[in-house]
Amino acid sequence: MEKKVFLTVDTYDLTLDGSVECNDMIATHATTEAIASGLDYATTLVFDDGRLVQALNTGKSFRKKDKTIPLPEGSENIVCPDTEPHLPYNLRFTNNTAASWLGGEPPEGFVMPECGIVSFQYLGYLSGSDLHLVFPLYSDVAKLFIDSTDPMRPVVLNTEEVADATTAYGDYIDTGTQLAFVRHEIEFFAPENNKKRGAFTSYCGAGIPNWMQRPTIPHCPRSGKRMEFAVQVCSQMANAIPVESSNVVSLGLERVEVVGTNGQIDVRRRIRPIENEFKRMGFWGSGTLYVFVQPETKVACLFIQNS
Repeated sequence: MEKKVFLTVDTYDLTLDGSVECNDMIATHATTEAIASGLDYATTLVFDDGRLVQALNTGKSFRKKDKTIPLPEGSENIVCPDTEPHLPYNLRFTNNTAASWLGGEPPEGFVMPECGIVSFQYLGYLSGSDLHLVFPLYSDVAKLFIDSTDPMRPVVLNTEEVADATTAYGDYIDTGTQLAFVRHEIEFFAPENNKKRGAFTSYCGAGIPNWMQRPTIPHCPRSGKRMEFAVQVCSQMANAIPVESSNVVSLGLERVEVVGTNGQIDVRRRIRPIENEFKRMGFWGSGTLYVFVQPETKVACLFIQNS
């Protein structure tokens, strides 16, 4: 029996080699034909009795008549996903009381994890995953894995990686730093699949990840299973959330860095006061926070990508 699988990525991000990464990409980015048809970059996979027999570049930006993608060695190991297609949802603030939110104070009795050279910040709550979002925003940790079996007491699992992370804000913050952001209620909504921009209209949403860099689909450190995409929040949205309270000392200093040399004279530029970066929520400048979960083990993975 023939089955078509429609993906929200093209072969720039997807290598059809049957690897774990390949199968993770297919399972995570499978969507409906209606959604894929509105995207500039999309792939259609054709399976016959569970075996991949054809792959096509079907994104609107691919203008060649022959849309066939050659199947490389290993493509016979590609697994036809048996889950329902994912639908994209965008994220927005709402004035209504919502089940999920960004910012705010941790609930009474919540125990913030401690690990590494800087403090963790409370970023909000996702009701669908029963997950309180915490992250050391001012460290350069690549990924954070937390056990949320007890939602009120998240436990860091990759302690060595978090402990080895560094910070560019050592003169400002440490493990005792406290920042609380103004609470903003959020809601998810289905975007219009218009002809110009397709289903993805921002880097804030759920259902299907919209990557700023190369796709990174984590595996649960406990079970080894692929983790499921929960939500992503872009800095544009985060920057609209101001700090409500903070014990960061405002030094009123400007950083000056050397950006080049003109003859024997260093060319310098002034950078805005660094404490301005503690006035609003943000993800490494123009970054996006990605959240994945493994429902069976209650493990979550959070990481940031930026341009």
